[in-house]
Amino acid sequence: MPEEPEPSPEIPPHIMAAMKERMRMAEKMRNIKHKLIVMSGKGGVGKCLRQGTAVLTGYGDWQSIESLGTPVVALDEEGQSIVREKKGILGRRASIRRLLLRSGRKLGLTDDHLLYTYGAWKPTRDLKPGDRVATIRWLPEPPGPDELTEDEARVLGLLLGDGGLAGGTPTFTNADSAILHVLGEAVERIDPALKVRPIGTARYQYSISRGTRGGRRSNAVTTLVKRLKVAVLSPEKNLPPPVFRSSNRIVALVLRGLFSTDGSVYNDKIEYSSSSPRLANDVQRALLRFGIHSVVHERSSHYVLDGIRHPALNSYRLLILGEDILTFAAQIGFWGKKSERLRSLAKQIAGRRRNPNLDTLPPEVWSDVEAECRTVGLTWAELSRKYGYAQVPSTYGGHTYVKQGYLDRRTCPSRDALRKIAWLLGSSKLNAIAQSNIYWDRVVAIEDGGTDDVFDIEVDGSHNFIAEGVLVHNSTVAANLAVALAADSKVGLLDADVTGPDIPKLMGVEDAHIVSGDKGIEPAIGPNGVKVISMAQLLVGRDTPVIWRGPLKIKAIKQMMIDVNWGDLDFMVIDLPPGTSDEPLSIAQEIPDADGAVIVTTPQEVSLLDVRKSIGFAQAVRLPILGVVENMSGLVCPHCGRTVDVFKRGGGEAAAKELGLPFLGRIPLDPRIVIGGDEGKPFVIEHPDSPAAKAFYGIVREIRKNLKPVAQRPTGPLAR
Repeated sequence: MPEEPEPSPEIPPHIMAAMKERMRMAEKMRNIKHKLIVMSGKGGVGKCLRQGTAVLTGYGDWQSIESLGTPVVALDEEGQSIVREKKGILGRRASIRRLLLRSGRKLGLTDDHLLYTYGAWKPTRDLKPGDRVATIRWLPEPPGPDELTEDEARVLGLLLGDGGLAGGTPTFTNADSAILHVLGEAVERIDPALKVRPIGTARYQYSISRGTRGGRRSNAVTTLVKRLKVAVLSPEKNLPPPVFRSSNRIVALVLRGLFSTDGSVYNDKIEYSSSSPRLANDVQRALLRFGIHSVVHERSSHYVLDGIRHPALNSYRLLILGEDILTFAAQIGFWGKKSERLRSLAKQIAGRRRNPNLDTLPPEVWSDVEAECRTVGLTWAELSRKYGYAQVPSTYGGHTYVKQGYLDRRTCPSRDALRKIAWLLGSSKLNAIAQSNIYWDRVVAIEDGGTDDVFDIEVDGSHNFIAEGVLVHNSTVAANLAVALAADSKVGLLDADVTGPDIPKLMGVEDAHIVSGDKGIEPAIGPNGVKVISMAQLLVGRDTPVIWRGPLKIKAIKQMMIDVNWGDLDFMVIDLPPGTSDEPLSIAQEIPDADGAVIVTTPQEVSLLDVRKSIGFAQAVRLPILGVVENMSGLVCPHCGRTVDVFKRGGGEAAAKELGLPFLGRIPLDPRIVIGGDEGKPFVIEHPDSPAAKAFYGIVREIRKNLKPVAQRPTGPLAR
């Protein structure tokens, strides 16, 4: 009897689903002749910060934006601190706005610079008092070795508070014997020959010296002061970079010295006061290493001489409130008599009911809670009941009935409340929002800041960084290239920047209504008939955040390619976010027959680094490179027509030549590009005769030359 054939093994469901998805992708892509990928898009020329703005580096210190030369701290998609490489830097002169926050932070920036509000990046011009913007909640401890010893930290903190550092020999003025003892012991451990000695008959005035004139040995404390570059007058005092580059243990000792001298405890608050605005801001930043939030106020001062009132130096008051006092008491503290008052205050606060209202989330988060409720099929009343709101009897119109208590969506929820809701709903998304390293500061005022030199930096991957404690953003020529291609072709434009989509605004379709038809989602129709799809159009509202890990972003990009009714196209332009992370990798894998990448860079020498990284990525995924575009290449004078090299010139062209790549052209700087983008009017349509528009069309001609021929589709009876 012949053996029965073994049944063929079934294909696992997940493999079958992936095969079907690939078939659908191939079916959609076969109707598109050319697929162009725009990589390494740079920020718009208007998004800049005032010179002198302090940027948090990956080494823990703060450097002025114009001289920044190190990696920077940024936030990832889940709102957690990461270190990213700083790439290019751009500079120019522009009108600025001065942003004042409730915490006392001040930021000078251009109208176009983006700040993160809940779920959306907004330009400064769209902000108003009362809006809440993202600032960093706590600063990561740097990885490097300490640059100060513990005794040096003690001496530095005390001398920055009550010391005279501008003269040759450091002096100190204080009446607390316990503080003098701490200073004296630290000084002797630094140099046994040094003592804290009284100055003549003056009360409470001391010098740090050997007590003898002359001698060849230098004063070790004087050497320390000079090494740290703090031999300055009181209004110019600051925390030197080595403090920030050291561990939290060293930072805590410096802060303890500062608060023990110029700090006080009263009326349920801790106060620090200084005549130096820079030192007050530095102390506020240093406190963030321990997650302590403070408020800085500027206060005018005066003195009376011979009965006449005279203006004095302004003072800068820093206040620590609420439960942050407990953190301060546990990790920093005071020396001397003030330590008893701090212990008493901490004991009082610890015995009170916790007030979570100092670190709240914007009310817009309730829309995400509602969406998560719909996902799990829970009503608001059911969620409120699970949360702990009881049903209570209520009387109305002479009748008694049971009334359900509700979570109040008009309030700003605390992090504790959102964590509990996330646990009740099993929502990792809500939990990520509650755990994020974002402190939502409130805009107090936006003022005219005059005209000044401004700068912007480009950051790899996350394209954000921390400036003055505020999260700021650093988008692309893809929109204008798509419109230029569409002059005589059918073009689609896919915005693959899932977490920061801005193509709809640039194309003027931000308010377009997206509908789903028999053939899939219908894209919005932009200028020159360009079909546009973006994550921004698929969200419930403009301010809805996209806090997704890599797999979810990849799935969203696939859906925009597969589920959108693109129809027959001559070109699809795919705009990628900066960097070489999830989105570029997904596009490269899902469209193996892409014609290639257009790499956009800037004219500086550092652009060579950008080009090499993008090229390395393209080669790794076997993606052809169509050529390099040099953006912001010179400013065309609107009066005489001459080109002025505001930035360096030729970096992109030199990089293309060195690496053996086609150079597609350079786009000159034109402020109208920024204005057109903000108004949703592509520049190449609004100003077709301008040098920049002509440059775009020239680049399109070069791209067409480098395209591979389109394979003829089969026409036989089995062709689909």
